[in-house]
Amino acid sequence: MSSRKYDDLLADMEDQDYTPDVDDEPKTPDLQDEENSPDRRLYEAVEADDLDAARAALASGANPNRKYDFEPISTYAKSTAVITLLVKNGVDASKYKMSDPTRRLLLGFPTNDQYDENALASVTFEQFREGRSRHYGTSNPGKMDIPFWNAMVETGCQAWDARRKFTPRDTEVVDDAEKDYTSPATYWGVAIWCADRWGQSLTRLPDGRIVQIAGEHEDSYDPDFMIYNDVFVHYPHAAPGEPKFEIYGYPEEVFPRTDFHTATYHAPSNSIIVIGNLGHRDGDIEVRQKKGETQGFRLKVGSWEMERLNSSGDGPGWICRHKAELCGEEIWVSGGERWVEENGDQECIKYQEDDVWVLDLGQLKWRKEGGPFGNTSRS
Repeated sequence: MSSRKYDDLLADMEDQDYTPDVDDEPKTPDLQDEENSPDRRLYEAVEADDLDAARAALASGANPNRKYDFEPISTYAKSTAVITLLVKNGVDASKYKMSDPTRRLLLGFPTNDQYDENALASVTFEQFREGRSRHYGTSNPGKMDIPFWNAMVETGCQAWDARRKFTPRDTEVVDDAEKDYTSPATYWGVAIWCADRWGQSLTRLPDGRIVQIAGEHEDSYDPDFMIYNDVFVHYPHAAPGEPKFEIYGYPEEVFPRTDFHTATYHAPSNSIIVIGNLGHRDGDIEVRQKKGETQGFRLKVGSWEMERLNSSGDGPGWICRHKAELCGEEIWVSGGERWVEENGDQECIKYQEDDVWVLDLGQLKWRKEGGPFGNTSRS
């Protein structure tokens, strides 16, 4: 199947509101309608940046994933300490993009307006030109110390912000196109590298480091659409003068472009187990998807080497947008979507929460479980 046809499918998914968001969680009453409940006390503590009160509310049974005024409690956090506490107690920070204040607090970055015209002031045009496009790593891993990339991570800027600063003609072209919808298509050149992504996993390690893996920026109709295969390692508690993060790249044949996966820390092996991918349906990925494989990798903490997991058994297939949970020496996967090919066309099968598969990490073998996720007996 051509990548163009798959890009059309991605655009259709956007039209159907398939993009994951914090609003995908089951609907519950808004906290504005409650008084003096543990959940309401947690919201008030978070809004007041009161760490001790937030701990007390959680200890009394508060649910950190509730909403106040239709927004998740976590979006009211004002400090790294409070948002870290919420993440430790079940908030999934991977649902927030790099530019979102919630994620920036967690990573130890300031929550300044990412659209500040001076946000990229430290980047020269030469640095932009050298770093504007994606570079694959040449080793496993390869340290990617690129000034423009570093600035994009630090500021949380969008690719379009960089276009606006360094290639102002692009803004003029858009303004003209909006006045004349019959104008011809524009060639934008290669996509601009961006750290603000959807489908990027976020894993907090026991020592406080935070690892973000791959993800995509924008959708297929956008000039800066790109799916990545890099890894960010953050040090939120780094001392002044020490690096706050590092970026690692990989050859595409070692780790393909990946998005909407899960990344689960496994303490015995001190590694992160990466399962699933939406990705591009071309090359090696298309072959593996047609075979019904389930993409799996092991990211070794410390060396940051990426290792493919060649699993066997009854797996979920080419799955993405799912959930994963470590249970002993097994990873339980539920829900999500699977892309299959039927008569030459791609079809998306949406799994239910009681569609559960288990990966035995010792044998690297999948099995299908019948019980609902969260209720089936697990070791």
